Amino acid sequence: MTEPEVHPKKYFDQIEVFGSMEKRSWIHGPKSPKRFFINEPKCPVRNPFDRIDGVVREEGIKLFDNLVWQQWHEDRQMPKSAKKWFEARVREFKSRTDIDLVCNCRRFRGQDDAVCLQAKYPCDCHGYTLKKYIEFLANN
Repeated sequence: MTEPEVHPKKYFDQIEVFGSMEKRSWIHGPKSPKRFFINEPKCPVRNPFDRIDGVVREEGIKLFDNLVWQQWHEDRQMPKSAKKWFEARVREFKSRTDIDLVCNCRRFRGQDDAVCLQAKYPCDCHGYTLKKYIEFLANN
């Protein structure tokens, strides 16, 4: 008799970057993850380079990464609303709350090869910059 095929549970990091069609299918803690839609018009950490004519999404992601690390962090020119957003996420991260950063730039997590991304959805997302920055702030 052959062994039944068992799909392993998907491991999630404390902070995950998801596309609009995906969410954690199971919860590995007592509370549901907090979900933040990071490319909504009113979100203080949305990618402002996302809707500029002539800038493809991959370039916009690189421009956003530069904005966060150089202008906002090194040059200390972060808008107050973005600073408050990061401070709240760092508090949640330190209290072990799971955080889902949801972006409409793609449908699923870009780093999962198994989802068969179509060319119009990038593998990268500005959410990965946000994730790295939250983790950086929490550890420094």
